[in-house]
Amino acid sequence: MAIAIIEQVISTLNDAGFRARRAYPGTPLPNITQVVATVQLSELDVSKQQTVLEVKLLCPQSLGAQAVEDAAVTVAEEMKNIGLGCVVGSVEFDGRAGLFSVGCQVRNRTEELGYLAVPFKIGAVEQFRVVSFTAQQIFDEELVPEGQELWKVRLEQFFASGATEDSDPTGDQFTITNNKEIYHGCEWTSRSRVTERNGTRQIREGTAMYKTILA
Repeated sequence: MAIAIIEQVISTLNDAGFRARRAYPGTPLPNITQVVATVQLSELDVSKQQTVLEVKLLCPQSLGAQAVEDAAVTVAEEMKNIGLGCVVGSVEFDGRAGLFSVGCQVRNRTEELGYLAVPFKIGAVEQFRVVSFTAQQIFDEELVPEGQELWKVRLEQFFASGATEDSDPTGDQFTITNNKEIYHGCEWTSRSRVTERNGTRQIREGTAMYKTILA
């Protein structure tokens, strides 16, 4: 989970136009001419599924402290868009390196928003805003031929106001991966969207042809 969040944050920062790398490189600090970012693990509580990262923004003295402050505001907005909390610190100056820097504390909001802490995918696309997932096997002999399976599946997601919604793969059939469970031959049969005070709740129901479990 922690590694997935780190990779998601780095990818989001790169897409936003920042040159972002994980932690501090094992090489001498390069000549920095623009705002750059490093992403490293700050805290990890496995029992609570809580991950805290430090996103450190650096820029040369010639750009001024405002450059990293403005960048930090952008980072906070980008983190909100992917469902992560972000607290921006104050600007510091390293006289020896000639760099301004600001640290941003980024944490997953799984516990706060009630999202599932286990890996969840539709097809190969990871879903970060899953509230609940239910699978019910059908044993009706008139509906299910002997030797085959049929599952009814229900997926509930919540997208906070201003956040980017999880994306889905293309195609009519797909797999659903719930931690180590994989449901195959899935199709949606209904979708409802409810606008609430803090965002949008989406509930989809469908069917799956059979289930496998990863070793």
